[in-house]
Amino acid sequence: MIVDDLFFWFLARATGLTAFAALSLSIVSGEALRTSVLDFLASNRAMRALHDFTTTLWMPLLLAHVTTLILDRTAQIAVRDVVIPFQVGYGWWQIGLGTVAFDIVIVVTVTSWLRRWMNNTVWQWIHRTSYLAFVAIHGTTPLLEVSGHPAFSFKDLAGAAVLGMLAGGGARVFAWMLRRAKEISGQVTAWVRVPAAGLSLAGIFVLARALSGHNLTTGPGYDTIRWALQPGHSVWLVGAILALRCIGTSTTVAGGGVGGLFIPLVVAGALAGRIVGGTAHALDTS
Repeated sequence: MIVDDLFFWFLARATGLTAFAALSLSIVSGEALRTSVLDFLASNRAMRALHDFTTTLWMPLLLAHVTTLILDRTAQIAVRDVVIPFQVGYGWWQIGLGTVAFDIVIVVTVTSWLRRWMNNTVWQWIHRTSYLAFVAIHGTTPLLEVSGHPAFSFKDLAGAAVLGMLAGGGARVFAWMLRRAKEISGQVTAWVRVPAAGLSLAGIFVLARALSGHNLTTGPGYDTIRWALQPGHSVWLVGAILALRCIGTSTTVAGGGVGGLFIPLVVAGALAGRIVGGTAHALDTS
C-alpha cells in the first residue's frame, strides 16, 4: 500500500486535537466532581460517567498521536523525543512542552492503575499534576493576541497572581454556598423556603441600592460590570456588591429557583478583577 507523505501529518494533527478535546473534558469533569460547580448541568453520577469515559478515550488517542508523529517523515520526531523533552531541532519549546505533558500523563495513568496499592494522599497529588499536563499541552501561545508592545511590570504580574488566587478561593467558597443552598432546597418545604428566599432577595436588593444607588443585584449583571468599571467607586463598595450578588444567587438556588450560573460567575470574575485592579492602583506610589 502506498501512503502519501502527508497522510501521517494529517492523522497526527487529527488525533492530537481529538485527544486534547477529550483530555479537556476529562479535566473539567474531574474538577466538577471535586467542587460540584457544574451540578446545574448534570448529576454527580453523570459527571463521573463522563470523566471515566473521556479518560479511557484520550489515552488511545494520545498513543495514536504519538505513533503517527514518529511515523510522519515531515515531523522528524524520533522515539527518544517522545519521552526526553527539548531534543527536537525545531519548535524546541513547543514540542518540548508536549513531551513534558506526555510524560506527566504516563505517570498519572500508571499511578491510577496502581492506586489501590498507593497512599491516597500521594496518589491525589500525583493525579493533580494532570493540570500541569493540560497547561503544557496548550503551551504558552496567548489565547488573545495583544498588538504592540504594552508595558509590563512586576505590579502587573503580582496583580495577576493575586487575582488568580482570589478567583480560585472565591470559586471554592461560591461552590460551597451553592452546595449548601441545594441541601436547603431539598430539605425545607416550599411553603417556607420560597417566601424566605423572596424576602431575602428583597433585602439584598434594598441593601445594594442603599450602598450604590443602583440596581446591581438583580438581572443578568451586565449593568453591574459597567458600573464596576467606572473609576469613581471604592474597592470596598465593589467587594460588597460582589458578596451580595453571590449571596443572592445562592439564595435563589436555596429557594428552588432555576437558572444558569455561567453569567453570575462571569460577573463575579469581573468584580474580582476590578477589586484587584483598584487595590493595585491605590498601592502604586510611582
